[in-house]
Amino acid sequence: MKLINPDYDVYQALCQEIWHHCKLYYIDHQPVITDEEFDLLYKKLEEMESLHPEWVLATSPTQRVGEALTSGFKSIVHKTPMLSLANSYSQDEIADFIKRVKKITEQTDLAYSCELKMDGVAISVCYEKGKFVRALTRGDGKKGDDVTNNMKTIALLPLQLAGANPPEVLEVRGEVFMKNDVFEKLNATRTQAEEQLWANPRNAAAGALKLLDPKEVAKRNLSVAFYGIAEESTLSVNSQYESHELLRTFGLPTLSLVAKCTSLEEIWEFAEKVKKLRPTLPFNIDGIVIKVNDRRAAKKLGNTAKNPRSAVAYKFAAEQAITWIKEIIVNVGRSGVLTPVAELEPVLVAGSTISRAT
Repeated sequence: MKLINPDYDVYQALCQEIWHHCKLYYIDHQPVITDEEFDLLYKKLEEMESLHPEWVLATSPTQRVGEALTSGFKSIVHKTPMLSLANSYSQDEIADFIKRVKKITEQTDLAYSCELKMDGVAISVCYEKGKFVRALTRGDGKKGDDVTNNMKTIALLPLQLAGANPPEVLEVRGEVFMKNDVFEKLNATRTQAEEQLWANPRNAAAGALKLLDPKEVAKRNLSVAFYGIAEESTLSVNSQYESHELLRTFGLPTLSLVAKCTSLEEIWEFAEKVKKLRPTLPFNIDGIVIKVNDRRAAKKLGNTAKNPRSAVAYKFAAEQAITWIKEIIVNVGRSGVLTPVAELEPVLVAGSTISRAT
Protein backbone atom coordinates (compact mmCIF):
# COMPACT_ATOMS: atom_id res chain seq x y z
CA MET A 1 0.00 0.00 0.00
CA LYS A 2 1.37 3.42 -1.03
CA LEU A 3 1.84 5.78 1.91
CA ILE A 4 0.47 9.29 1.45
CA ASN A 5 2.75 12.17 2.40
CA PRO A 6 0.46 14.73 4.04
CA ASP A 7 2.95 17.55 3.35
CA TYR A 8 2.99 16.68 -0.34
CA ASP A 9 -0.82 16.62 -0.33
CA VAL A 10 -0.77 20.13 1.14
CA TYR A 11 1.64 21.16 -1.63
CA GLN A 12 -0.63 19.77 -4.37
CA ALA A 13 -3.68 21.40 -2.81
CA LEU A 14 -1.87 24.73 -2.65
CA CYS A 15 -0.99 24.46 -6.36
CA GLN A 16 -4.64 23.87 -7.18
CA GLU A 17 -5.76 26.75 -4.95
CA ILE A 18 -3.37 29.18 -6.65
CA TRP A 19 -4.41 28.04 -10.13
CA HIS A 20 -8.04 28.59 -9.11
CA HIS A 21 -7.26 32.17 -8.10
CA CYS A 22 -5.22 32.70 -11.29
CA LYS A 23 -8.27 31.74 -13.35
CA LEU A 24 -10.52 34.10 -11.36
CA TYR A 25 -7.99 36.94 -11.80
CA TYR A 26 -6.70 36.51 -15.35
CA ILE A 27 -9.56 34.76 -17.17
CA ASP A 28 -12.78 35.67 -15.34
CA HIS A 29 -11.46 39.06 -14.13
CA GLN A 30 -13.37 38.55 -10.88
CA PRO A 31 -10.83 37.95 -8.05
CA VAL A 32 -12.11 36.94 -4.62
CA ILE A 33 -8.90 37.64 -2.66
CA THR A 34 -6.58 40.67 -2.56
CA ASP A 35 -3.25 40.82 -4.41
CA GLU A 36 -1.51 40.73 -1.04
CA GLU A 37 -3.34 37.54 -0.02
CA PHE A 38 -2.47 35.94 -3.37
CA ASP A 39 1.19 36.91 -3.02
CA LEU A 40 1.31 35.28 0.44
CA LEU A 41 -0.06 32.02 -1.01
CA TYR A 42 2.47 32.18 -3.84
CA LYS A 43 5.35 32.86 -1.45
CA LYS A 44 4.29 29.87 0.66
CA LEU A 45 4.37 27.69 -2.46
CA GLU A 46 7.86 28.96 -3.38
CA GLU A 47 9.10 28.17 0.15
CA MET A 48 7.69 24.64 -0.02
CA GLU A 49 9.34 24.05 -3.40
CA SER A 50 12.63 25.44 -2.11
CA LEU A 51 12.57 22.95 0.77
CA HIS A 52 11.41 20.08 -1.46
CA PRO A 53 12.64 20.63 -5.05
CA GLU A 54 11.75 17.00 -5.81
CA TRP A 55 8.09 17.92 -5.41
CA VAL A 56 8.04 20.62 -8.09
CA LEU A 57 5.39 19.79 -10.68
CA ALA A 58 5.67 20.81 -14.32
CA THR A 59 2.19 22.29 -13.81
CA SER A 60 3.12 24.26 -10.68
CA PRO A 61 2.08 27.96 -10.83
CA THR A 62 5.75 28.84 -10.26
CA GLN A 63 6.59 27.36 -13.65
CA ARG A 64 4.43 29.87 -15.48
CA VAL A 65 4.44 33.64 -15.95
CA GLY A 66 1.28 35.66 -15.31
CA GLU A 67 -1.69 35.59 -17.59
CA ALA A 68 -3.16 32.79 -19.67
CA LEU A 69 -3.76 33.10 -23.39
CA THR A 70 -7.30 33.93 -24.50
CA SER A 71 -9.31 31.96 -27.03
CA GLY A 72 -10.35 34.02 -30.04
CA PHE A 73 -7.00 35.81 -30.40
CA LYS A 74 -3.97 34.82 -32.45
CA SER A 75 -0.97 33.92 -30.29
CA ILE A 76 2.44 35.32 -31.26
CA VAL A 77 5.84 34.52 -29.74
CA HIS A 78 7.57 37.39 -27.94
CA LYS A 79 11.03 38.02 -29.40
CA THR A 80 12.10 38.97 -25.88
CA PRO A 81 10.09 37.16 -23.17
CA MET A 82 7.78 39.34 -21.06
CA LEU A 83 8.75 38.24 -17.59
CA SER A 84 6.96 39.19 -14.39
CA LEU A 85 8.77 40.99 -11.57
CA ALA A 86 9.76 39.48 -8.26
CA ASN A 87 7.97 41.18 -5.35
CA SER A 88 9.31 42.72 -2.16
CA TYR A 89 7.38 44.03 0.82
CA SER A 90 9.93 45.70 3.10
CA GLN A 91 12.98 47.91 3.18
CA ASP A 92 15.08 44.87 4.15
CA GLU A 93 13.97 42.97 1.04
CA ILE A 94 14.88 45.95 -1.16
CA ALA A 95 18.29 46.01 0.56
CA ASP A 96 18.71 42.30 -0.25
CA PHE A 97 17.92 43.04 -3.91
CA ILE A 98 20.62 45.75 -4.03
CA LYS A 99 23.16 43.39 -2.42
CA ARG A 100 22.44 40.69 -5.04
CA VAL A 101 22.83 43.21 -7.86
CA LYS A 102 26.18 44.46 -6.52
CA LYS A 103 27.46 40.92 -6.02
CA ILE A 104 26.63 39.73 -9.55
CA THR A 105 27.73 42.89 -11.39
CA GLU A 106 30.73 43.51 -9.11
CA GLN A 107 29.76 47.19 -9.21
CA THR A 108 29.08 49.25 -6.10
CA ASP A 109 28.14 52.58 -7.71
CA LEU A 110 25.03 51.59 -9.65
CA ALA A 111 22.00 53.88 -9.86
CA TYR A 112 18.38 52.74 -9.96
CA SER A 113 15.41 54.01 -11.93
CA CYS A 114 12.36 54.07 -9.66
CA GLU A 115 8.91 54.14 -11.26
CA LEU A 116 5.24 53.64 -10.46
CA LYS A 117 3.97 50.07 -10.47
CA MET A 118 0.81 50.43 -12.51
CA ASP A 119 -2.09 48.16 -11.60
CA GLY A 120 -3.03 47.35 -15.18
CA VAL A 121 -2.37 44.92 -18.02
CA ALA A 122 1.17 44.51 -19.36
CA ILE A 123 1.47 45.21 -23.09
CA SER A 124 4.19 45.10 -25.75
CA VAL A 125 3.77 47.49 -28.69
CA CYS A 126 5.88 47.41 -31.86
CA TYR A 127 6.55 50.23 -34.35
CA GLU A 128 8.33 49.70 -37.67
CA LYS A 129 9.66 52.76 -39.49
CA GLY A 130 7.57 54.85 -37.13
CA LYS A 131 4.25 53.09 -37.83
CA PHE A 132 2.28 51.08 -35.27
CA VAL A 133 2.19 47.46 -36.46
CA ARG A 134 1.47 45.15 -33.52
CA ALA A 135 0.44 44.87 -29.89
CA LEU A 136 0.72 41.75 -27.73
CA THR A 137 -0.40 41.01 -24.17
CA ARG A 138 2.06 39.31 -21.82
CA GLY A 139 0.15 36.02 -22.13
CA ASP A 140 2.24 33.24 -20.61
CA GLY A 141 5.43 35.26 -20.93
CA LYS A 142 6.64 33.43 -24.04
CA LYS A 143 3.59 34.02 -26.24
CA GLY A 144 0.99 36.76 -26.09
CA ASP A 145 -2.42 37.54 -27.54
CA ASP A 146 -2.44 39.75 -30.62
CA VAL A 147 -4.66 42.66 -29.54
CA THR A 148 -3.49 45.07 -32.26
CA ASN A 149 -6.98 46.12 -33.36
CA ASN A 150 -8.13 46.67 -29.78
CA MET A 151 -5.09 48.83 -28.99
CA LYS A 152 -5.91 51.07 -31.95
CA THR A 153 -9.01 52.21 -30.05
CA ILE A 154 -6.90 53.83 -27.30
CA ALA A 155 -6.77 57.55 -28.03
CA LEU A 156 -3.46 58.03 -26.18
CA LEU A 157 -1.66 55.54 -28.43
CA PRO A 158 -0.02 57.19 -31.47
CA LEU A 159 -0.34 55.18 -34.68
CA GLN A 160 2.64 57.14 -36.05
CA LEU A 161 5.66 58.11 -33.96
CA ALA A 162 6.56 61.78 -33.73
CA GLY A 163 9.82 63.07 -35.19
CA ALA A 164 11.47 62.97 -38.60
CA ASN A 165 13.81 60.02 -37.97
CA PRO A 166 12.07 57.22 -36.04
CA PRO A 167 14.04 54.01 -35.43
CA GLU A 168 13.69 51.14 -37.88
CA VAL A 169 12.13 49.02 -35.12
CA LEU A 170 10.91 50.22 -31.75
CA GLU A 171 9.30 47.76 -29.37
CA VAL A 172 8.07 49.32 -26.15
CA ARG A 173 6.68 47.78 -23.00
CA GLY A 174 3.95 49.40 -20.97
CA GLU A 175 0.64 49.05 -19.21
CA VAL A 176 -2.96 49.36 -20.33
CA PHE A 177 -5.16 50.70 -17.54
CA MET A 178 -8.51 52.28 -16.79
CA LYS A 179 -8.70 55.60 -14.96
CA ASN A 180 -10.74 55.65 -11.76
CA ASP A 181 -13.41 58.03 -13.03
CA VAL A 182 -13.95 55.89 -16.13
CA PHE A 183 -14.25 52.81 -13.92
CA GLU A 184 -16.89 54.47 -11.73
CA LYS A 185 -18.99 55.42 -14.79
CA LEU A 186 -18.66 51.92 -16.22
CA ASN A 187 -19.84 50.26 -13.02
CA ALA A 188 -22.73 52.73 -12.72
CA THR A 189 -23.82 51.73 -16.22
CA ARG A 190 -23.51 48.03 -15.34
CA THR A 191 -25.63 48.57 -12.24
CA GLN A 192 -28.41 50.14 -14.33
CA ALA A 193 -28.20 47.21 -16.75
CA GLU A 194 -28.32 44.76 -13.81
CA GLU A 195 -24.95 43.33 -14.82
CA GLN A 196 -22.23 42.10 -12.46
CA LEU A 197 -19.94 44.91 -11.30
CA TRP A 198 -16.22 44.87 -12.05
CA ALA A 199 -14.12 44.30 -8.91
CA ASN A 200 -11.56 47.00 -9.74
CA PRO A 201 -10.17 49.08 -12.65
CA ARG A 202 -7.48 46.49 -13.44
CA ASN A 203 -10.01 43.74 -14.05
CA ALA A 204 -12.22 46.06 -16.05
CA ALA A 205 -9.26 47.00 -18.28
CA ALA A 206 -8.22 43.36 -18.74
CA GLY A 207 -11.76 42.36 -19.66
CA ALA A 208 -12.07 45.23 -22.13
CA LEU A 209 -8.75 44.55 -23.86
CA LYS A 210 -9.78 40.96 -24.55
CA LEU A 211 -13.15 41.74 -26.10
CA LEU A 212 -13.41 40.44 -29.66
CA ASP A 213 -15.18 43.55 -30.98
CA PRO A 214 -12.93 46.67 -31.12
CA LYS A 215 -16.03 48.89 -31.22
CA GLU A 216 -16.95 47.61 -27.76
CA VAL A 217 -13.36 48.14 -26.57
CA ALA A 218 -13.53 51.78 -27.72
CA LYS A 219 -16.51 52.34 -25.38
CA ARG A 220 -14.32 51.43 -22.38
CA ASN A 221 -12.05 54.48 -22.81
CA LEU A 222 -8.80 52.70 -21.90
CA SER A 223 -5.47 54.45 -21.30
CA VAL A 224 -1.87 53.34 -21.81
CA ALA A 225 1.55 54.37 -20.49
CA PHE A 226 4.99 53.08 -21.52
CA TYR A 227 8.04 52.54 -19.34
CA GLY A 228 10.56 50.41 -21.22
CA ILE A 229 12.28 49.60 -24.51
CA ALA A 230 12.63 45.94 -25.51
CA GLU A 231 16.01 44.53 -26.54
CA GLU A 232 14.96 43.81 -30.13
CA SER A 233 14.57 47.54 -30.84
CA THR A 234 17.13 49.07 -33.19
CA LEU A 235 17.27 52.10 -30.91
CA SER A 236 20.19 52.11 -28.47
CA VAL A 237 19.71 53.60 -25.02
CA ASN A 238 21.89 52.85 -22.00
CA SER A 239 19.89 54.54 -19.23
CA GLN A 240 16.50 53.25 -18.10
CA TYR A 241 15.78 56.60 -16.42
CA GLU A 242 16.54 58.56 -19.62
CA SER A 243 14.42 56.18 -21.72
CA HIS A 244 11.27 57.81 -20.32
CA GLU A 245 12.17 61.17 -21.84
CA LEU A 246 13.22 59.48 -25.08
CA LEU A 247 9.85 57.76 -25.37
CA ARG A 248 8.13 61.11 -24.82
CA THR A 249 10.04 62.62 -27.77
CA PHE A 250 8.38 59.99 -29.97
CA GLY A 251 4.96 61.09 -28.74
CA LEU A 252 4.44 58.03 -26.55
CA PRO A 253 2.57 58.46 -23.24
CA THR A 254 4.78 57.85 -20.19
CA LEU A 255 4.56 58.38 -16.44
CA SER A 256 6.15 61.56 -15.15
CA LEU A 257 6.63 60.34 -11.58
CA VAL A 258 10.06 58.68 -11.84
CA ALA A 259 13.30 59.11 -9.92
CA LYS A 260 16.96 58.21 -10.34
CA CYS A 261 18.25 56.92 -7.01
CA THR A 262 21.74 55.96 -5.92
CA SER A 263 21.08 54.48 -2.47
CA LEU A 264 18.57 52.49 -0.46
CA GLU A 265 17.69 55.67 1.45
CA GLU A 266 16.81 57.54 -1.75
CA ILE A 267 14.72 54.60 -3.00
CA TRP A 268 12.82 54.48 0.28
CA GLU A 269 12.28 58.25 0.20
CA PHE A 270 10.75 57.89 -3.29
CA ALA A 271 8.52 55.02 -2.09
CA GLU A 272 7.25 57.10 0.84
CA LYS A 273 6.59 60.05 -1.48
CA VAL A 274 4.55 57.84 -3.82
CA LYS A 275 2.59 56.37 -0.90
CA LYS A 276 1.48 59.88 0.11
CA LEU A 277 0.54 60.79 -3.46
CA ARG A 278 -1.25 57.49 -4.13
CA PRO A 279 -4.75 58.61 -3.03
CA THR A 280 -4.55 61.65 -5.35
CA LEU A 281 -3.58 59.76 -8.53
CA PRO A 282 -6.26 59.37 -11.23
CA PHE A 283 -5.37 55.68 -11.67
CA ASN A 284 -4.51 52.73 -9.45
CA ILE A 285 -0.98 51.70 -8.52
CA ASP A 286 0.08 48.96 -6.12
CA GLY A 287 3.68 49.95 -5.46
CA ILE A 288 6.87 51.06 -7.16
CA VAL A 289 9.33 49.30 -9.47
CA ILE A 290 13.07 49.52 -8.86
CA LYS A 291 15.24 48.89 -11.95
CA VAL A 292 19.00 48.91 -12.43
CA ASN A 293 19.49 52.10 -14.43
CA ASP A 294 22.46 50.95 -16.54
CA ARG A 295 20.89 48.75 -19.23
CA ARG A 296 24.25 47.09 -19.95
CA ALA A 297 24.52 46.02 -16.30
CA ALA A 298 20.88 44.91 -16.43
CA LYS A 299 21.64 42.69 -19.41
CA LYS A 300 24.63 41.20 -17.57
CA LEU A 301 22.38 40.34 -14.61
CA GLY A 302 20.16 38.24 -16.87
CA ASN A 303 16.99 36.45 -15.77
CA THR A 304 15.78 33.61 -13.61
CA ALA A 305 13.19 31.27 -15.13
CA LYS A 306 10.48 33.82 -14.31
CA ASN A 307 11.96 37.17 -13.32
CA PRO A 308 14.62 39.64 -14.45
CA ARG A 309 17.37 39.93 -11.83
CA SER A 310 17.76 43.62 -12.67
CA ALA A 311 14.41 44.77 -11.28
CA VAL A 312 12.10 44.21 -8.34
CA ALA A 313 8.65 45.46 -7.36
CA TYR A 314 8.05 46.94 -3.93
CA LYS A 315 4.35 46.41 -3.26
CA PHE A 316 2.30 48.61 -0.98
CA ALA A 317 -0.31 47.19 1.37
CA ALA A 318 -3.81 47.22 -0.10
CA GLU A 319 -5.72 50.40 0.70
CA GLN A 320 -8.59 49.93 3.12
CA ALA A 321 -11.42 52.09 4.39
CA ILE A 322 -14.31 51.72 6.81
CA THR A 323 -17.87 52.70 5.90
CA TRP A 324 -21.51 51.80 6.60
CA ILE A 325 -23.71 49.40 4.66
CA LYS A 326 -26.95 51.29 4.07
CA GLU A 327 -28.85 48.58 2.23
CA ILE A 328 -28.37 45.26 0.43
CA ILE A 329 -30.16 44.92 -2.90
CA VAL A 330 -30.40 41.68 -4.88
CA ASN A 331 -30.23 42.27 -8.63
CA VAL A 332 -31.60 39.66 -11.02
CA GLY A 333 -29.63 39.41 -14.26
CA ARG A 334 -31.06 38.61 -17.68
CA SER A 335 -30.05 34.96 -17.23
CA GLY A 336 -31.67 34.78 -13.81
CA VAL A 337 -28.40 35.06 -11.83
CA LEU A 338 -28.85 36.73 -8.44
CA THR A 339 -26.20 39.31 -7.51
CA PRO A 340 -26.33 40.86 -4.02
CA VAL A 341 -25.14 44.48 -4.09
CA ALA A 342 -24.33 46.43 -0.93
CA GLU A 343 -25.26 50.12 -1.04
CA LEU A 344 -22.56 51.90 0.96
CA GLU A 345 -22.04 55.28 2.53
CA PRO A 346 -19.65 56.71 -0.11
CA VAL A 347 -15.98 56.33 0.84
CA LEU A 348 -12.76 57.18 -1.02
CA VAL A 349 -10.47 54.17 -1.67
CA ALA A 350 -7.49 54.17 -4.04
CA GLY A 351 -8.71 57.31 -5.79
CA SER A 352 -12.23 55.96 -6.41
CA THR A 353 -15.41 56.86 -4.55
CA ILE A 354 -16.94 53.52 -3.60
CA SER A 355 -20.68 53.62 -3.01
CA ARG A 356 -21.62 50.01 -3.82
CA ALA A 357 -19.95 46.63 -3.82
CA THR A 358 -20.83 43.04 -4.67
